[in-house]
Amino acid sequence: ILFAPPGTGKSYIALLKGISLANGINELWDIPEARPVLFVNLERSGNSLAWRDQQVRTALNVSNRSGVTYLHGRGKTITTIKRHLYAWAKARQGQGVIIIDSLSRVAEGPLGEDSTANEITNILNGIDGSWYAIGHTPRSDQGHLFGSIHWDAGADIQIKASSEKKEGELGLRLQVTKANDLAFPQPQYLALQFDDSGLIGVRGAKNTEFAEL
Repeated sequence: ILFAPPGTGKSYIALLKGISLANGINELWDIPEARPVLFVNLERSGNSLAWRDQQVRTALNVSNRSGVTYLHGRGKTITTIKRHLYAWAKARQGQGVIIIDSLSRVAEGPLGEDSTANEITNILNGIDGSWYAIGHTPRSDQGHLFGSIHWDAGADIQIKASSEKKEGELGLRLQVTKANDLAFPQPQYLALQFDDSGLIGVRGAKNTEFAEL
C-alpha cells in the first residue's frame, strides 16, 4: 500500500508503476520481466485516466499502447467487482498485478472500522497474484494510512510518499514503513516534470535536490 496526503502524486506513481511493470521498464524500479497489469480505477472518469495514461507513456517513452488493462468502476465498491478481479488474476495464472486506485473508494462501510478493513484485505489477499493499492493519510497526521490498523496488517509492504513542488517539478520521497520478508530499502527520490499540458517527464532524483524532503 502506498499512502500520502491528497495531491501528492499517488495516482501518477501507481500509473508509472503499472506501465513500467506491463512493459518491463527498469528506468525507475528493478523489474526483472514484464507482467500483466490490471488498473482498477475507482476514482476518475475513463477519459481522465486515458489522458493520464498518455502522459505517463510520454514520460516513459512508451509508444502506442501502455499494455495496461483498465477496469473503470467509478462509484463501485470492490465487493461488486470482486468476481472480475479474481477471474482476471486466475486467467493470468498468478503472474498478474492488480493496482487499486484507491482504498478510499473500495468499501461500503467506514474505513476506520476493523470489520471493513478486514473484509477488504481478505478480498485483496484472495487474489491469485499481487496487488498494489494507494490510500490517503488522515488530515491531522501524515505518518500513517487513514483508517483501521488492520489496513496496515493486511499489507506486506507499505510505502509513505512525501512531495515538494519546485520549478516545474514535483519531488517525491518514497519511504518503506513496513516490510515483510525483505530488508528495509533506502528511501527513493523521484522528480515528476510538468508543463501546462501535464506530466512530460520523470527521472530519478538525489536526496539533496528537494530540501523539504
